[in-house]
Amino acid sequence: VFSSTAYSSMLLKAILHIRRPKWVILDFNIDGTIGNKTTFRQKMLHYAVSKADGIVTISKAEEITLKERFPQLIDKIVFIHEGVDTQFFKPDLLVPEENFILSVGYNPDRDFKTVIEATKDLGIALVLATKPSRVEHLQPLPSHVTVKSFSHEEMQLVYKKAKIVVIGLNLKADNNDSMGTFAVAEALAMGKAVVVTKSKSLESYIEDGVSGRFVPIHDV
Repeated sequence: VFSSTAYSSMLLKAILHIRRPKWVILDFNIDGTIGNKTTFRQKMLHYAVSKADGIVTISKAEEITLKERFPQLIDKIVFIHEGVDTQFFKPDLLVPEENFILSVGYNPDRDFKTVIEATKDLGIALVLATKPSRVEHLQPLPSHVTVKSFSHEEMQLVYKKAKIVVIGLNLKADNNDSMGTFAVAEALAMGKAVVVTKSKSLESYIEDGVSGRFVPIHDV
């Protein structure tokens, strides 16, 4: 069984001591979900994960942390980069870049507020690829900002046309810091210049000053 965030069924496997089939977890925030084991729920999740037959993480930081938490699984925890279809997301020199900045993200962890503030005086358009509901609290938006929820095919074209991709993140100590990996991986596959809020997880994807640029959280 290969599951993601299926903690309830994992707990059932642990309680019933089910040995077959083997159970491998793919997740990006096991450590953040377990936290400091201060609540009953966190303790139960810790117990369930401890009985996994293997864990795949999407960041090196999470791999290291989980090996420290679960030394009995040290040989069964592995880091694998977030996957990207590089036949779909790939540079296209026939599509000219346009003078706009692209920021991508459908999860509530995105820091669009800082991205908007950072771009307001540049004289360059900013396209937010997200649900309009994600920026309702920022209304009215400045005139240089456009918001749209793109289809998969439309997203490919927008990536091609964008000059720069900026991923701002709202990171919290008690929350996962692996968000943004999909968007960053897609942008890198498209050959784009990437600016992103620095997180431990994204250090597995970007070498600062080489494949992208890191900025501190909320740093306009």
